[in-house]
Amino acid sequence: MEKPDVNCEPGECGAVATRTASPVSSVSGALSDDSSEKTLPSYPFLGSAEDTFIQSGLNLITVSELKQAVEKCKEMVLETKEYSDERKWLVRYLIELRLRLEDAREAEAEHKILEPIGTPDLSPTNDSVVPHDGVVKKTRDKRIILGHHFVLQAPTRNILKCDRCCGNIWGVLHLWYTCSDCQYKCHMKCLEKIKRQCTLVRVSETPFYSNNICPEVGLAAQEYRCYECKTLICQKGGWCEPRRCDYDGRYYCSNCHWDYASIIPARVVHNWDFVERKVCCDCFNFLRLMLDRPVINLDVLNPQLFQFVLDLVAIKKLRSQILLVKQYLIRCPSGLKEKNRKGLVWSLSSQLTENPSVLFSLQDLINIHNNTFIPVLQEAVDISANHIRNCLVCKQKGYYCELCPPRKKHEEEGAEHQKQRRDVILFAFDDDKLVFVCSKCSAVFHRECWMRKTSGACPRCDRLQERQSLLQEPID
Repeated sequence: MEKPDVNCEPGECGAVATRTASPVSSVSGALSDDSSEKTLPSYPFLGSAEDTFIQSGLNLITVSELKQAVEKCKEMVLETKEYSDERKWLVRYLIELRLRLEDAREAEAEHKILEPIGTPDLSPTNDSVVPHDGVVKKTRDKRIILGHHFVLQAPTRNILKCDRCCGNIWGVLHLWYTCSDCQYKCHMKCLEKIKRQCTLVRVSETPFYSNNICPEVGLAAQEYRCYECKTLICQKGGWCEPRRCDYDGRYYCSNCHWDYASIIPARVVHNWDFVERKVCCDCFNFLRLMLDRPVINLDVLNPQLFQFVLDLVAIKKLRSQILLVKQYLIRCPSGLKEKNRKGLVWSLSSQLTENPSVLFSLQDLINIHNNTFIPVLQEAVDISANHIRNCLVCKQKGYYCELCPPRKKHEEEGAEHQKQRRDVILFAFDDDKLVFVCSKCSAVFHRECWMRKTSGACPRCDRLQERQSLLQEPID
């Protein structure tokens, strides 16, 4: 096992940055050689006055100060060029300020004091006091950099890996931070060297997958540098060989591409291919956070897939039944009780019970491929349908088939089976091979009876139309 460097200088094991980390920073657009390890400025596109204003903005604690900061930030946004990186990060910072303003108002209403974002670590341990330039300073337990919300972690015996320098994080010796949104981990010394924006920011701004299969652009288009950190990549024999990400088709260095393997959504949609392929760290985290989000519309992306994967057709039918079953249960007092919700459609995810369109998450498609998705839906539909047929409230919302032959004719013919068939209560979620649902009035009939009738009109629609005409007649 690799031993930690116990003789490292304080600045190497977790020195406080000379400047307070800010909520916004430029995307790593400038090319730089990672071997020099130069710290990028937080805001290379802003002047010193604006830079100082932004870095200290989130440490304001009063409502009046935060209101002034919001107005100042609005002016800065309007002064920037449209669609520029500068405006993009300033808008993100403006959102952070507005959220903090709401927190300040709530604290003021509760007669509390709002703490700054970079609150000093008040723990009595020696690790919380770090000498820097001859001045003893307290570390800060919260930092906001490139959308990351870093939180100072407690000492741990586990050995972790820094996402920035790929070095070991010895939890007992090093000060280290973790992003509470995307779980990005790094040493304190690496905070100002971070060049990857928070993956949750990417998910919130672009919540959809790439529809292209490995859109490779080549190393020449990247000037033979890592797409993320801009490190110079050697093609052959070097310590930093290029590693291609199968999701976005770009090349990365070994620090930004750890050979993580993941299922590629575009390959699933177009080829029904669930083989895991190597992706970069940023795309791996993006796919991890997007795993359960229903953003894949197969009817739009690849409707022909329903012809080759029959399970998708069955699931489409089950999801339509779930939406119909839900209309009965939301009006049933016993069906809404917490103790009776287990096993009903309420136990399914909200995307299945609230979304009328056929949207899938990547995890749904993986479960379909593993044959674990249909049994869950079928069980929920069966239990809910059984409740509706036996519940006194839900049963009243069913229909008798009005097109069945008269009861006297059945008795004359001695067709006991036909008599029982007429007394069966029909529901809209029954098998469409056995029942027919009117698209106008939602009345339910036996499909056999509907096909056998001579007139093409629905008897319930005729009654409703006749009743409406009577109501519109003038009263003498």
